Amino acid sequence: SIEDLGQRIWALKEATGKPVFVKIGCTNYVPYIASGVASMGADGIIIDGSGAGTGAAPSVIRDNVGLPIDLVVSCVDRILTKQNLRNGFSVIAAGGVSNAEDTAKLLALGADCVSTGTATLVGLGCLMVHKCHIGFCPALLTNKLVDDPTKVLSLDKSVEWTSKMIFGWIEEFKWILRELNLNSVSELVGRRDLLRGYNMHEETADILGVELDHSSKSLVGPQPIQKQIPEDEYWTPILQGELRELSGSAGRNPGEAVITSMGTITAPFVAQPRSVCDWIRSDGAQVTRPSIDPYREEIETSTYLANGDIRLSNPIYLGRLNEEGSIQNIFSEVSSSMGLLYNSQKLIDASKTSLNSSLLIPYSEFLNNDKSGVKCITVDYNEIDKIEKLSEYDVHIMVRFPSNEQTIKSISSIIDKNISGIIIDWDLDKNNDTLDLAICTSEVDNVLRNTPFKTSIARNKINLLVEGSRIRGAADIFKLIGLGADAAGISKAALLSINYDPKKFRNDSNESNFDQDKTREKLEYTILALQKEIKLLAGAAGISSIQNSLLGNRELFRSVDLDPLIRKRLGIKAGGAL
Repeated sequence: SIEDLGQRIWALKEATGKPVFVKIGCTNYVPYIASGVASMGADGIIIDGSGAGTGAAPSVIRDNVGLPIDLVVSCVDRILTKQNLRNGFSVIAAGGVSNAEDTAKLLALGADCVSTGTATLVGLGCLMVHKCHIGFCPALLTNKLVDDPTKVLSLDKSVEWTSKMIFGWIEEFKWILRELNLNSVSELVGRRDLLRGYNMHEETADILGVELDHSSKSLVGPQPIQKQIPEDEYWTPILQGELRELSGSAGRNPGEAVITSMGTITAPFVAQPRSVCDWIRSDGAQVTRPSIDPYREEIETSTYLANGDIRLSNPIYLGRLNEEGSIQNIFSEVSSSMGLLYNSQKLIDASKTSLNSSLLIPYSEFLNNDKSGVKCITVDYNEIDKIEKLSEYDVHIMVRFPSNEQTIKSISSIIDKNISGIIIDWDLDKNNDTLDLAICTSEVDNVLRNTPFKTSIARNKINLLVEGSRIRGAADIFKLIGLGADAAGISKAALLSINYDPKKFRNDSNESNFDQDKTREKLEYTILALQKEIKLLAGAAGISSIQNSLLGNRELFRSVDLDPLIRKRLGIKAGGAL
């Protein structure tokens, strides 16, 4: 707690007689934490931005938790100034500080000085291969050569290179000060009037406290528009590689979270965002509430559907496939063994009632096999009239809708039907009107929460499932649940993780070359790894139960320069906003 932190600060001061600085990460409530730290008598605060370098960390945490340093520094400086706590209190900015330009901008936003780590390593020869943690650094910064252990990085050369880099950095910074007609570093601190915003939304410029420049220098104008990335550009080689690592490819531990090192190279900081989820950042718990270590403490991932009649071990299920043959059997068997659902387009084997209880099948398939043990069936949105005919069966009905604006308008009209849930399928009726799954999820959840049903609300009666070929992994699943989904279904991500080539196994002649046992094992490992990554995200946010604490909890999320119209539809706040 902030009170315990205050006691620790004064204890350290008494014991050492030294200035005490508190280091924190860039999370949702940093301005208020900074205010508390200053009030408790600390001499300063070190704020570490997201996406910064690390020796080893779960990829899902590095790429999805926390806010960029520039959004937070400005906010911290202003709130401390407003509360008369800024004088004599130092603000040090860290995380992604790469050069003298970054230094000048962060000081103008409100920092007193900056801290750098990754930039120094690059100056020493780091090639950013992201292998620090496994001893594959070609620059020998984190390891020795296996073939010749006598070859090590020269300490003398390292000191020389680092010194030259720092002196060069200082010289460039002096040039910037001269161009601004400033005589000292202190004259630059908090001078947001010297900055101009390019290629950003007005909302982001307001958060930074800078004026927006609408000149031709701006890349896309004052209001960038988020567009859907074509399918062939969506699944990047890095993403595909990480999915395969989940299942144990490339010699990695199967069923474990992907571990990486150095700074992020993903959206929205480096790569182009590929979905709305890429603009969303998750919170990290610190000071105001404790984080949870999923390796030592239990985080509940069980998800209950249909008023508790259906239990999923994870908020994950296997979505529809367009593939035929043995891959369908594998998905069915894995969903059963892992305690999940599989949205199958047909019944695999009517005689296997225990296996069939984990299937979602179309109503027409069910009518021909009503004794199969299936608990849940699907009806497409354009066949709503079939629901009444199914009322005589003891089965839960889920209505499939496409992800578009019309779905949002239509939801309220089916609430009084005999249904247990809704499935938003990104791949259903996909066309130019298809809406990003995050937007549709949030909007449908809001409709259900705001529509009365008997003595309660419709959301308490109707579950919301989302699926599609654009759900990439644990981060997307975590964010979609936070936006209102009970569970998310993966399809293409699952196929990529097991290295399944649809073209290779599409015809029956190749089925004999298909190692079903190995593929089944890989898919099970993928599910286990996704569960662990979801737990890591939940633990970082201080969440102990996915369904009880994450579901619809939009306060856990912030957006980074997302179109304000989209942000408002998601119901989340802008990163850095008070």
